[in-house]
Amino acid sequence: MDTPAYLNPLLFNQLLNQVGQAVAWRRAVACPCVSRDSGQPRVDCVQCFGAGHIWGEPTAAQAGVISGAQAQALEGFGLLDVGDVVLSIPSDSPLYAIGGYDRVQLCNRTEPFSLVLVAGLNGVDFVVAQVDSVVWLDSTDTLVSGSVPEVEGGRLRWQGLVPPDGVAYTLTGRRYPEYYCYQDQPVDRPHQFGASLPRRVVLKRYGLLGR
Repeated sequence: MDTPAYLNPLLFNQLLNQVGQAVAWRRAVACPCVSRDSGQPRVDCVQCFGAGHIWGEPTAAQAGVISGAQAQALEGFGLLDVGDVVLSIPSDSPLYAIGGYDRVQLCNRTEPFSLVLVAGLNGVDFVVAQVDSVVWLDSTDTLVSGSVPEVEGGRLRWQGLVPPDGVAYTLTGRRYPEYYCYQDQPVDRPHQFGASLPRRVVLKRYGLLGR
């Protein structure tokens, strides 16, 4: 009888920790505002802001990251959409415990953004890498360039020329991409004699959740 082949979790972990990317993982908890009858969250909830989940503080982790365009082997199964990423998670990472609706921020990548906010009302719900410009229209529709704010915890801290309260303004800069775990749950490999091998999970863009 042939000797069964064993895969070594330690070697997989070493490889993924060497070539993987830094991520920040936030555990999701269902918000108590969600109706037991309809399953829908309250749109005016001050805890989840209508998303249906509350997220904890970020935990640093490491994982192998494959873009959806590169993971062609999964496309035939209908698992991937444009913009998805696939993680390969080592068993010694805290991210190994990822579950549904958890959020994962990629810390080694940035992407451009430009969005319209209302002064005094809105913050941002993603982690900003840098702010490049702030502009708004005055009463004569002249474009005004304001001071660049600091962003901490989604809140903007201003100094200098700022948009008046209630005025719409455009914030432009770069942010860290963020994803969430939807229907595709982390996959164990129990056929390998219970070994703690890396888990594979498909993540969706966070901007698609609750929008």
